Amino acid sequence: MATSSIFADFTIKDKETAERFVDALVESFEEPEVEFSMPRAKQLRTPEEIRELMMKRKNNLP
Repeated sequence: MATSSIFADFTIKDKETAERFVDALVESFEEPEVEFSMPRAKQLRTPEEIRELMMKRKNNLP
């Protein structure tokens, strides 16, 4: 089903249709605006960052 719409033939007969088609193409290439429901986690890259996080966790345990 999905491939039938991808391979459909169509003809652009006027300027308005061409503009709408180009606008749709441009819109499809734009980055979507994504809002996360939770804050994104920071990526730890160095041993010092990992050690600091583990010390915070150790200090907060009951």
